Amino acid sequence: MRYWHELRRDLADPVPEVTPADGLRLVPWAPDLDDATRLAHNDAFRDHWSSEPQTAEQWRRGATHHEPGWSFLVLDEHPDVAALLADPDTDEATAAALRAGEPLVVGYHMASRYPDSIAARGYPFGYSDLLGTRRAYRGRRAAVAALAAGLRAMAADGMREASLDVDTANPSGATGLYASLGYVKASGSRTYALDL
Repeated sequence: MRYWHELRRDLADPVPEVTPADGLRLVPWAPDLDDATRLAHNDAFRDHWSSEPQTAEQWRRGATHHEPGWSFLVLDEHPDVAALLADPDTDEATAAALRAGEPLVVGYHMASRYPDSIAARGYPFGYSDLLGTRRAYRGRRAAVAALAAGLRAMAADGMREASLDVDTANPSGATGLYASLGYVKASGSRTYALDL
């Protein structure tokens, strides 16, 4: 059904500074922006294989090893609310948040620290669990800016390497984004399905 690549990046290599497009601002992850990040994720991944919108409870359960210091967000501080509300692709939860004047997360990098995996690998590394950009904001350097900030934070925290897994058929061009930041393939895996 699917092919996956595990990508790794040596954090001894300098990480470039990446600035999101004008009107967007890079910020550290914060608890009060977590639900806005969930809404951004639901939008970013609605065209990805086997992805379903996450409820607030599912989102919280999935963050058991979340590393706040390595996670970054990109905000649109002055979104065109009228245009977004008129867009048929804007989901109802995002529309309600826009009407309430809540912050709009448009890109995000959510990272984790897995102590057991670090012990097994034998050296410290950081893992990128989720990276995405709202569909209406793709091409504005939101995700790459958030990821680059996360890589610098991992390096500053003494991590030797950054790691992630990517669907080789990712529809948003993620593989090229990772290559532009120096990631290389370390291994691969496959997903099989059996119709019953």
